[in-house]
Amino acid sequence: MRISSRFSPSIAGRWLLGKIRGFGPNPTFAAAVTFIAVLGISAALIWYEHINNVEQRNGGFTWSAVASYAALMIVISALSAILVNLIARLIRAQITSHTSEQRFRDLAELSSDWWWEQDEHFRYTALASARTYAGLSAEAHIGKTRWELPDTVLPRNESWDKHIETLQEHRPFRNLIIERRLPGGTRLLKVSGKPLFSADGSFTGYRGAATDVTDEFNAQRAVRESEANFRGIFNVVPDPLIVRDDSNTIRQVNSAACQFFGASHPKDLIGRDWFDLYPDDEKEIARQRSLLLVQPQTPIPIAKRRFLRLDGKTIVGEVTGLMLTKREGRQVLTIIHDSSEREAAALQFEMLQRELTRQVIATREHERRALSIELHDRVGQTLTAARFNLDFLREQIPEDARPLVEESLNSVHDLLRTMSTHIRDLMAELHPPALDDHGLRTALAFHLDNMAQRTGIETQLHGLDFKPRLPQDKALMLFRIAQEALHNILKHANCTRALVSLYNDSKQYGMSIADNGTGFDPALVNSTKFGLRIMRERAESIGARLEIRQEKGLGTQIIVTLDKPGVDQSAG
Repeated sequence: MRISSRFSPSIAGRWLLGKIRGFGPNPTFAAAVTFIAVLGISAALIWYEHINNVEQRNGGFTWSAVASYAALMIVISALSAILVNLIARLIRAQITSHTSEQRFRDLAELSSDWWWEQDEHFRYTALASARTYAGLSAEAHIGKTRWELPDTVLPRNESWDKHIETLQEHRPFRNLIIERRLPGGTRLLKVSGKPLFSADGSFTGYRGAATDVTDEFNAQRAVRESEANFRGIFNVVPDPLIVRDDSNTIRQVNSAACQFFGASHPKDLIGRDWFDLYPDDEKEIARQRSLLLVQPQTPIPIAKRRFLRLDGKTIVGEVTGLMLTKREGRQVLTIIHDSSEREAAALQFEMLQRELTRQVIATREHERRALSIELHDRVGQTLTAARFNLDFLREQIPEDARPLVEESLNSVHDLLRTMSTHIRDLMAELHPPALDDHGLRTALAFHLDNMAQRTGIETQLHGLDFKPRLPQDKALMLFRIAQEALHNILKHANCTRALVSLYNDSKQYGMSIADNGTGFDPALVNSTKFGLRIMRERAESIGARLEIRQEKGLGTQIIVTLDKPGVDQSAG
């Protein structure tokens, strides 16, 4: 078998070089493969040369020649392996060095804007930048110390003397803030450095990095100014302001809040749980409202709530709140409008209005009573006298003439009786005499019987008279309310039955007037209707509450309730 003469060492060399490159940075593996490859190639070449020699000389080979050839092959292979090992180690060292340098540059660019080196005299020997500013270049720094650079201002958090002392003691430093006045504007730099030492411990300089913190400082300054403005406004606002954190702990209050809650100093409120300033029956409502605080700077609806002062008294205020985002985290600003003065003024106005209404109604009732007495004393007595005179005149007429005037006399007598009945009814309308003598229930019974006789509507009265008996003015107002309600029933209800009920318990008196008429749609009824307004005014004049329940086609019910003396309406 012959080996082709076209196979040459140059082809084998290129193939071997490619394999060595493919082995990458593993020197041992590359040397072993190279040794085996070179040994095989050398054996092939020697065998090839030996065959040629044998063919040319037609002779054999000797063991000494074989041993010589073998030794030569081993030496050549070993030298080749050693050379490849060295080359592979060099390649791996270059790759490792390049990778480490690239990793360092990448990390430095991500963590800092500049990285620098200084010699033992603190002069810059190197400066590299990931950012470019006009007037800040490496050439301007080389050979100079930091304090020799133009337009460099004294550090804000140290002094130059203290910084130089740190450098002379070869200690590391961090976050040194310096100011550079560059053509593009003033910049703030945060610088950190680490001392370098040689193998024998000699100080060789510093290496470090710098970061531009101008934007960060400007943002912090803006936040501080904003907070200062907030505090200034916070303290002069006349309404109570309370700031609480995520745990609902009060962190800040203004003077108006101290006054509102009866605190002598802000520290009396700061640190308290916000919801402890609500009465027990308001706490859950307040917690539910706080769940509405989900969007920053978006206030929740204003609501009237009751609060507890530090002395335990209850006070009313109109409250809203909004979420703030501050450096300390999420906080809630609560704004309270102290409506106690307005509530007191409204209550006073209501009391004055009620008193005025009571006086007007009392005056009107006095006039009606006086008119009733006038009708009784004058008109009633005159009618009675006329009837007596008519009877006397009847007796004086001769028997033979009576048939001529009897019919006329009877007609006049009936007219006088009818007028007397109307006068009594009018007197009862003006002022029911049964109310003064027998109480509310008797007066209502008399009125319902009279109504049934006149109209044919079925009337009923349920319940017993009030115990203890109502004062005369309050009983009269309840009678007038029932009287007006029954009048409205006759006028509008188109009903066949009217029912009046009286009831009372340990806390209040109650009266209801109901019918089985057509009812009415509340949306179509003007609340300022005269009859309804009169009933409400009469109820309010004695401190009673009036409620109208109706449903179209199912009749109407008017309910009046009046607290008994000594009962607190707000209790419970």
